[in-house]
Amino acid sequence: MLDKVATWQPMLAADLKHLKRLSDLLFPDYLEDYEVLEERWKICPLGCFILKNYSFNAVGYALAHPAKLKAPPKENRIFIVPEDADCFHIHDICMLYDYQGYGYAGRVLRDIAAYALERGFNKLAIVAVHNSRRIWEKYGFKPLDDETYQQKIKADYGDDCFYMVRTIEA
Repeated sequence: MLDKVATWQPMLAADLKHLKRLSDLLFPDYLEDYEVLEERWKICPLGCFILKNYSFNAVGYALAHPAKLKAPPKENRIFIVPEDADCFHIHDICMLYDYQGYGYAGRVLRDIAAYALERGFNKLAIVAVHNSRRIWEKYGFKPLDDETYQQKIKADYGDDCFYMVRTIEA
């Protein structure tokens, strides 16, 4: 069990190389340039975390930042936070398979939600990819009730994707 012990830490610039490696490994169908991942971190460093195991190896990451509902950043494109941002967008919460099922996603999601509330946002949003809708529903996210917009998300990201939103309670 000791080999599955890990902790979320604030992501630092030195962690970006691990971010790129993990992103490529975990999302081979959604490859993103290093500069795009770095830009996501620069938008909101306090909304980004790295999961490190007891050997200090990076085994997961979380990226989140302000955005506008129904306007998620495009994959592998530089993103400018709109002045009228009204939600906190979760770009990714992911980890190596061996670390899934130990509660790590729920822990970092609580931290992201608390930080979003501190910043004045009461909504979290995510594009759920790879048939992950059920996982996000477990954390209180619901598919946006807008079939036209959901079809746009499917056209942009794939047939197994949903745009989901969660209201954050204080």
